[in-house]
Amino acid sequence: MRKQPPGYIPHMDDKLSAALLHSIKGIAWECDPLTLRFSHVDQEAESILGYPCRQWVEEQDFWQAHIPTDDAEQCAIQLREAAEKGESREFEHRMAAADGRTVWFRTIVTPLPTEGGSIRLQGVMIDISESRQTRMLLQSSEERFQRAMLGANDGIWDWNLLTDEVYFSPRWKEMLGYAEHELENNLDSWSYLTHPADLQATLTLIKDYVEGRSDTFEAEFRMRHRDGHYICVLSRGLLARDDDGRGTRLVGTHVDITRQRRAEEELYLARYCLDQAPMGIFRLDQDMNVLYANRHACESLGYSREELCRMSVFDFDPQFRREDLPNHLKKRQQRHCMTFEAVHRNRDGVIFPVEITSTHLEYQGEEFLFSFARDITERKRAEQALKEQEELYSVIFNQAPDGVVLVDAETLEFREFNDTACAGLGYSREEFARLSVADINPEYDKEWHRSHINEIISRNYGVFETIHRHRNGSLRNMRISVRTVQIRGCRYLLSFWTDTTEQARLQEELRLREYYQRALLDNFPSAAWIKDREGRFLAVNRQLATFLGLASPQELVDKTIHDVAPSALADQNTAEDRRVLTSGRPKHDEEELPVSGENRWFEVYISPVSIDGQVVGTVGCNWDVTERKKIEQNLRESEERYRRLVELSPDAIFIHSGNRFVFMNQAAARLLGAKTPEELYGRKPLDFIHPDQREMVGQRIDRALERRDNPPIEELMVRLDGSTVPVEMVSVHHTYRGKDAVLAIARDISERMKIQDERVRSQKLESLGLLAGGIAHDFNNILSGILGNISLVCSRLDPDDPLASRLKSCEKATIRATGLTRQLLTFARGGEPVRKVIDPAPLIRESATFVLRGTNVKGDIRMTEGLSCINVDAGQISQVLNNLIINATHSMPGGGVIIISAMNEALHEGNAFNLAPGDYLRITVQDQGCGIPPENLPKIFDPYFTTKRRGSGLGLASAYAIIRRHGGAIEVSSRVGVGTTFTLRLPAQPQVHAADRMVGPGNVLCGSGRILVMDDEEIIREVSREILQCAGYCVESCSDGREALQRFQEAKEKSRPFDAIIMDLTIPGGMGGKEAAQLIRAVDPNAVLIVSSGYSNDPVIATYQQHGFNGSVVKPFSFQSLAGEVQRLINKGK
Repeated sequence: MRKQPPGYIPHMDDKLSAALLHSIKGIAWECDPLTLRFSHVDQEAESILGYPCRQWVEEQDFWQAHIPTDDAEQCAIQLREAAEKGESREFEHRMAAADGRTVWFRTIVTPLPTEGGSIRLQGVMIDISESRQTRMLLQSSEERFQRAMLGANDGIWDWNLLTDEVYFSPRWKEMLGYAEHELENNLDSWSYLTHPADLQATLTLIKDYVEGRSDTFEAEFRMRHRDGHYICVLSRGLLARDDDGRGTRLVGTHVDITRQRRAEEELYLARYCLDQAPMGIFRLDQDMNVLYANRHACESLGYSREELCRMSVFDFDPQFRREDLPNHLKKRQQRHCMTFEAVHRNRDGVIFPVEITSTHLEYQGEEFLFSFARDITERKRAEQALKEQEELYSVIFNQAPDGVVLVDAETLEFREFNDTACAGLGYSREEFARLSVADINPEYDKEWHRSHINEIISRNYGVFETIHRHRNGSLRNMRISVRTVQIRGCRYLLSFWTDTTEQARLQEELRLREYYQRALLDNFPSAAWIKDREGRFLAVNRQLATFLGLASPQELVDKTIHDVAPSALADQNTAEDRRVLTSGRPKHDEEELPVSGENRWFEVYISPVSIDGQVVGTVGCNWDVTERKKIEQNLRESEERYRRLVELSPDAIFIHSGNRFVFMNQAAARLLGAKTPEELYGRKPLDFIHPDQREMVGQRIDRALERRDNPPIEELMVRLDGSTVPVEMVSVHHTYRGKDAVLAIARDISERMKIQDERVRSQKLESLGLLAGGIAHDFNNILSGILGNISLVCSRLDPDDPLASRLKSCEKATIRATGLTRQLLTFARGGEPVRKVIDPAPLIRESATFVLRGTNVKGDIRMTEGLSCINVDAGQISQVLNNLIINATHSMPGGGVIIISAMNEALHEGNAFNLAPGDYLRITVQDQGCGIPPENLPKIFDPYFTTKRRGSGLGLASAYAIIRRHGGAIEVSSRVGVGTTFTLRLPAQPQVHAADRMVGPGNVLCGSGRILVMDDEEIIREVSREILQCAGYCVESCSDGREALQRFQEAKEKSRPFDAIIMDLTIPGGMGGKEAAQLIRAVDPNAVLIVSSGYSNDPVIATYQQHGFNGSVVKPFSFQSLAGEVQRLINKGK
């Protein structure tokens, strides 16, 4: 076989190649790359195009001759590039067949080097006419579909349910404002853009359709546009199913129905607006029968819509006659729309004016008559009012105090003016109308005035001073204010003339007055000054400089009082200035100030200085009133100062003349319950006096008018709302605007009377307290003798002795009596609690039993085991519990249950009760009563607040104070109709228990040592001596502090000092224990001193260590309490 060159392509006689070309319906060829002349073509060329192969080879320009011009150039370029670059090329082109057909080919050309080194082109032309046609048809179909979809404005979506692949058409994305590449084709894009409120419902509709629960899928939902707003979308879909009926593909469309929905909303809104229009709207037929009436028409006429639609215009228009109908319809058709005034009569027969706009419409061959009726009752009233207002403005215009002149901007002639303008210059209206600016201005210069007017026109406004000549030849100073106005296309100058001749004269007088005032300030006999807000002196006179020890007033300017005065005086003066600046009110007072080494009295006046409503500084003066301190005289103030003083007075000031109020200050208006004094002007004074006092007050008014004395008196005035207010009234004769009048000054004494009542009540309570304290003290002394003797006898009896039990009962009764005296003392004196560590359980039970005994209320006491002890004043805590339980019983007049509970509680840092962290005892008192209204809850702990008819308002206030003094907290919660709960929290001592403090009957406390007992009561001295001697002590006694001091000193000198001294706190007519303790401490700081008192809640008992004592014994005392305290302190000293 002959060896072929590289890249050789066999000719068509090669069977394999021929079979391959035949299978693809193609033509193999070979040509010169320069001339494009074919050198070889296979036999398929004749069967495809109908040209003999010989013609292909022989014709030099066969290729160019049978390829359309549009394709020839592109084919030539492709062939040459293949030859030049040595690369294969593939392209499509057309060729004309012998029978006139156009055949489409896809040509594949490859460059082939020959043995001689030249290049030949070999290629294959594949007939693609059928596929091309199919593709064109498909493309045409797709274009038609796209045009149809674009015409329908629909977006296409395609969802493969098996793979979850989704396709969105460009139009689908365009609806939402996105380009093709800006939105991914997946379900997340659809879910993200669908309104969250519509997403789940739409997915449910899709699911129902796919799973066969619905026959169609159609849904409306909102989708978010790219710019953020939402559009309404109507989505329809069609489901493709496989042979098993399972859905495989869901294809559908999106239609933007936003405009449709908006149109529907606008239609609804139009109908709604028509019905809600603020005028009557009627649709009528040719006979004036009502076919439709809106809501306003029905409401204005008082008929329902159904009733109106059975009526005609003649039924509610009394002026519209049936014989006028033809002429009315003719006018309406000619004018199409006309407006006129008429009247309507409503259902009640009331006739009211209306403005009718009647129009004739034709729509789609149908005629419509519409009437729009507007109630013009208010307009008629307004027109009348406008007419009256115009007349009023005309009067005001002509009666205005300033001249008003409308000047022609070109000729400067007067076009319109008021009476003031012409009369002010002495002209009649006829004379003034013939004048111009040049006629009345002696300084008139045409060029200057024209330039000045042009400047005013450019700014539209101007103000200047000028001179006008009066008709009598005199000159008047004028201030002219000008504005440019346009009237019917012409420019005018609207000028306002103010005659300032008198003002100029006054200004000159003011200048002289300021000069005189400066001279007055400099020659003022008292110190005077002006300061700014920072306290710097702006102006002072020589007297103030002299007062401060300076040579010249200028030394004070721009300085403060701190720069020139002692710090105490400077601080006082600065504080006064600050108060005046802050309050905006003047300060007028008398003060004692140091001057030249002595204190003298000065009357000091400081007032704020305001500019445009802003306080910018103070002005003040002071003058020496030392010599006339005791003889005050009223200074005559100017009218302005008098009125200012009256207005700022806290007392009510009235002036009535002719039995009518003619003046009163704001305080008087407030006193009588009015907002402003003007509300009461013209009212009779006696109308505001209590009927029981009117005769008496009338006589006082007559005496005042007769210039007789009227001493101050308390009256009862009646306010506008009918309430009464007690006042202290003084009335004198007064001249008001030249007429006899009565000046009355009333001071509200409600608070003073309340204070007086409270003072009387307090004095009564104080007296009662003193009595209770004295009784309690004496009773405690008596009980001390009883209790001491009983405990002394008990200590000597065998516990099994029958008398021991009897004596124990007596001892308990005495202790209960002691509790009563303690409550009396707490009521009488209050003060710091006398604390002792106690078991709270017995205290709670005793309080509940004591209060609830004999009532219809049951006590339910709930206390947990192991309650912690508390260090409290048992009497005061008992008082608190008693108050709470008593209040609870009062809230349940029909009976009920009070739950009293106690438990231990630990509070942490930052607790809600603002208490220190630690252990607490919580006690709650809960009732089933009426409850406390919410508005009263914040006030129940306020002193004297009560809702009881006979309550004092002190119970809960005392309870609050006692608990707070014990370092605890009290709170309340209540619901009306359910009940109230009070919760107490007191500091607890869990490490101490009641058992630790119990002393058995047979445990006698014994000791040794010398004891001195000082008490004014002999029985106390005797029982104390017996108890202590029984306990093993050597006892001496005395009756007052001086004797105790003497005995103490003598014993010390004899080297037989007392080991302890028990001293009564209070010795009537003698030295008490407190004074004696200080003297004994001066002698021996280590002496053991024990204070004893029947006033168990005396502060000295509560804080005995602060007053020099080592311990305390509260009367009445028992054997154990007295001997135990002595033993504790003596053992402690050893």
